[in-house]
Amino acid sequence: MSHVYETPEVRRMILIDADTGEIIKGGIVVDEQAALSSPCHGFRIELDGKTSELVFSKGIVGALSEEEKEKYCKRGIIWEEPPPRLAERLRILHEAGIFRRK
Repeated sequence: MSHVYETPEVRRMILIDADTGEIIKGGIVVDEQAALSSPCHGFRIELDGKTSELVFSKGIVGALSEEEKEKYCKRGIIWEEPPPRLAERLRILHEAGIFRRK
């Protein structure tokens, strides 16, 4: 059964705290079985000389925390180049002081 959480756009959402500008650590698990049974996908983005990793999993909305990566990425992480529009948005947010990945 397919639903809105299965679209690539939603699976690769980044949740940002509107008050602090920090990335919310961890995603929202909507289908744990899907998350456990599929590989993760990730992007590496360099901002100000530091590499940030954003990892996503089917069945989870938002980027995964370190703890979630350990739990849900047992089938591996498929590293991809970030889509140009995502990389550009993150650079713009970073320059505006909104995207600060630790």
